[in-house]
Amino acid sequence: MLDKRKLSPKGCLILLYLGAFGVVPAAMGQTYVFFDLPNTYYTYPLSVNSNGAVTGFATFGGTRLAFIRDPAGTITTFSAGSGFTVPVSINDSGIITGTVGRHGFLRSPGGTIIVFDPTGSVNTLPRRINAAGSVVGYYFDAQNNAHGFVINPPTGGLVALDINASGALVGFYGDPSGTHGFLRDPGGNFISIDVPGAISTQAISINDAGAITGWYQQVQGVRFIGFVRDPAGNITSFSPELHTKPLSINSEGAITGSTGGTLLGDGFVRSPSGTIVVFDAPGCLATHGISINDQGVIAGWCDVGFRGRAFLRYP
Repeated sequence: MLDKRKLSPKGCLILLYLGAFGVVPAAMGQTYVFFDLPNTYYTYPLSVNSNGAVTGFATFGGTRLAFIRDPAGTITTFSAGSGFTVPVSINDSGIITGTVGRHGFLRSPGGTIIVFDPTGSVNTLPRRINAAGSVVGYYFDAQNNAHGFVINPPTGGLVALDINASGALVGFYGDPSGTHGFLRDPGGNFISIDVPGAISTQAISINDAGAITGWYQQVQGVRFIGFVRDPAGNITSFSPELHTKPLSINSEGAITGSTGGTLLGDGFVRSPSGTIVVFDAPGCLATHGISINDQGVIAGWCDVGFRGRAFLRYP
């Protein structure tokens, strides 16, 4: 108990100040747990989730080492790619976001890394990830203008469909705004692909040059339209008949797939220059081009009436 007779006027003023703002001296008995990464100079935790998992980074020499410390105290270090990895936020599911070099990243609880940048970004700076997996932050464009961003997590699952010789992946994913194609380049950068005006875009095949083909819809359930995206990101649409679903692109840029009415009754081949030839295998009711090799040979199947037959089409 305080002995008021021993309080100086200055001490009385401090107590009055603390009481006025609801601040009281800390009670004894709080527990502190100290931790450091071995052989490092400084350890900086930047986020702790409701389960007690902590993420941050440590420094040693001229470098930084990202880490996650689980509730039991086990520390795991990780890198999201080239450049310094700085985790800034961890949600209750254990998903981490942060920066790697001048890019944003997401790290799953199992350790899978996705590097991402909003369109037009030259420096991406995520700040927080919530329980649903949405990430907010900001980025700078080439003119050094700052923009805010929010990235929603896939809700319909992420589906990878093709990989080229360089290790670039394509596929599609869903979020509250619809279905989007994606490209994950060999460096791990994640790029969403949306055909302008589409409510659903699916990237299906990528060749070794980085050209991508797939299809999109502008109205749910109505008409599938084919597209090809060149390595620079320019998109060209094509649809020789009502529905068009490209399935394969070869190293020359030739594309095959299916086109036609509701039943997608014909095969097609689109040349690198854009010329489209619709074809039907002899004796077949419906023809589907599935894969095209660098020599232009198409493998597919056709319906001959309650029976499917494989075929090879030579140019």
